[in-house]
Amino acid sequence: MTRIDVIPHLVWFRDAERAALMALAPGLAKARARKLLPLGQECTLKAGEELVRDGESSRFLMVLLEGTCLAQKGGLDLATLGHGAIIGEIAYATGAPATATVLAGSDCRIFRFDSQKLRQLLGANSDSAAEIGPASAAVMRARLQAITEQLASRRQGGD
Repeated sequence: MTRIDVIPHLVWFRDAERAALMALAPGLAKARARKLLPLGQECTLKAGEELVRDGESSRFLMVLLEGTCLAQKGGLDLATLGHGAIIGEIAYATGAPATATVLAGSDCRIFRFDSQKLRQLLGANSDSAAEIGPASAAVMRARLQAITEQLASRRQGGD
């Protein structure tokens, strides 16, 4: 059953909405969050379903709420993503095609935001953009660091 919290000033968040907001912008003001949430929706996926395909444009910025996803490139597993993972952030941030394929590793739930509508909203609301940007940047930095460490380990004969 979905729990609904009443937040001061009568702003309500469902569990999925709260989880998506915590992943994208933990400090986002409640009034700004209310403008952001209508741009998204909760979806369920079966194991093996594709969320993003390498080299193709992605319409969505997604937050994994439940289950696992697998990031792959050229048939190689890059990462297993779990609760709270942001998916499609590089394509969202740059407008470039996806840099990896992401598949549902198990049955999962995601909250996905329409990237174009999100860009429009944030373009008109710089305060909200300033709160969401650092979270996406932190995710990209962590992924780059993990890949760099994997490459360094392979060069040293660790893999």
